[in-house]
Amino acid sequence: MQALMRPEPAPADITVWRLAVGRVRAEDWLALTSAEQDRARRFHRDADRARYVGARAGLRRLLALRLNLPAARVPLLAGQHGKPALAEPLGAHCHFNLSHAGHYALVVMSDRREVGVDVECEQDTGDLEPLADYALLPAERTGWRGLPQAAAFLRRWTGKEAALKAWGVGIAQHLLQVQVHPGRHVGGITVQASCADWPLCEACELAMPAGYVAALAWLPAAGDPEDRAGAPSPSRAQRAPGIQP
Repeated sequence: MQALMRPEPAPADITVWRLAVGRVRAEDWLALTSAEQDRARRFHRDADRARYVGARAGLRRLLALRLNLPAARVPLLAGQHGKPALAEPLGAHCHFNLSHAGHYALVVMSDRREVGVDVECEQDTGDLEPLADYALLPAERTGWRGLPQAAAFLRRWTGKEAALKAWGVGIAQHLLQVQVHPGRHVGGITVQASCADWPLCEACELAMPAGYVAALAWLPAAGDPEDRAGAPSPSRAQRAPGIQP
C-alpha cells in the first residue's frame, strides 16, 4: 500500500492510502473474518472478489496499526447506510472511509473529522447519458458535456459520492441534493447541498493513475480555523436556494 501526498486543501489530520487490489493474496485472506471470507466466496467474478478481499484486508491492516490489534480482530461494523465504522468506544476518534474500483482501493483516515472517498474507473462507465440524467443536476449536466465525457462525468460523480459518504447519508436517494463544480484552486471541488441539516463539506480531487478518477471529502472538526469551520461561509449560506433538480 502507498500513502499518498496530502492534497493541498485537505486538513493535516487526513491521510490517504492507495492499495493495489488486482488479485487475492493469502495474507489478505487471512486478515479477514470468517464472515468476510464467506462473503468473498459468493462473488461470481474473480475481479470483484479480488477487489473486495484486497480492499477489506488493507483497511483492516491500517486500522490494526492504529489500534494495536490483529487485523482480523478489528471490530468493524456497517454503520447507517453501510458506511464502515468501528465499534464504540474505538470509533469516537478514528474516522475512515473506503472505496475501490478496477485495480485500486483508497482508504482515508482522520482522528478529528468525518471523511469520505470515492474512486471510479473510466472503463466501467458504460453509457453516460442515463447516468447523467440520474445523478447530475441541470447545471452539472451543462458543465460536463463537450469535455472528455468519462473523466468529466466521473469528476462530478466522485465529488458527490465522497461528500455523501462524509455526511454518512444514503447515496442513491441524495445524489440530486448535492451539486459539485470545479473549485477556485486546481483540483478543488466546490460542494453545495440543499439539506440545511448537513454541515459544510469541502472536497478535492485525488491524483490517480491514468484511467481513474477519485475525490476526497471532509467535514469540519472542533478547533478548525474560522474560515474552515466557523461562522456561515458563502458556500453554506447560498447553497439551499441554488439547487433545484
